[in-house]
Amino acid sequence: MTMTPEELRDKIIKYFHEHKEISRSSQRLRLATLKHFCEMNDIILNWKKIPKFVNTDTPKIIDRGYNHEEIKRLIDYSDHRIKACFLFLASTGVRAGALRDFKLRHLEDKGEEYITFMTPESKRAIDNYLEFRKRNGELIG
Repeated sequence: MTMTPEELRDKIIKYFHEHKEISRSSQRLRLATLKHFCEMNDIILNWKKIPKFVNTDTPKIIDRGYNHEEIKRLIDYSDHRIKACFLFLASTGVRAGALRDFKLRHLEDKGEEYITFMTPESKRAIDNYLEFRKRNGELIG
């Protein structure tokens, strides 16, 4: 089935009118995908006009920090390892990506690139995790 550019434009606009629940960022992503498809297939549409028909009433998603009750629930249901990681991140402000290259020796280094402090609760969680590993026969250097 072949459709004219005008029919395609109308289908795109109709799609976004029928799917008002789609978040703004998803709308933009879908529009960019459709635009790229059209450009790659030499379909010429008025891409300045089409976004004006996209639903702008969808509320912007607002990120927020976790409250104390949510953090407590996460910690209560976590194993030793996740609890130690989570409390370490929460108390020090270290970015989550830093855990990938994190080593135990980094806990003792005091003169390197990044010095941070952690809460006593976080320290206890890490100590408990290391004790758990030792009890299970792991040699920790």
